[in-house]
Amino acid sequence: SKQAVFRVIKPKFKSVSRKKVKLVKVAGAKKYQIKYSTDRKFQKGNKTVTTKSTTYKFKKLKKDIKYYVAFRAYKKIGGVKTYTMWSKIKKIKKN
Repeated sequence: SKQAVFRVIKPKFKSVSRKKVKLVKVAGAKKYQIKYSTDRKFQKGNKTVTTKSTTYKFKKLKKDIKYYVAFRAYKKIGGVKTYTMWSKIKKIKKN
């Protein structure tokens, strides 16, 4: 089914920097959900943003603290929000 095919896509980053991330466009995706945190396992202190763009600029990241980022794409199939897998977790380097 279309849902099953979309779910197994593993999205990738084009680039990750302290100021912004660039995502590789996922075919058919309507929006992207980006999460970032100071915890590598995303168990505390998470921030999640949703964007239509494949580029996102971070706001107010604290200096000298490591952050981790991951994203997934989604679209509606038959009225149901269907997500891809999460991308690999990337580290955002300290200033």
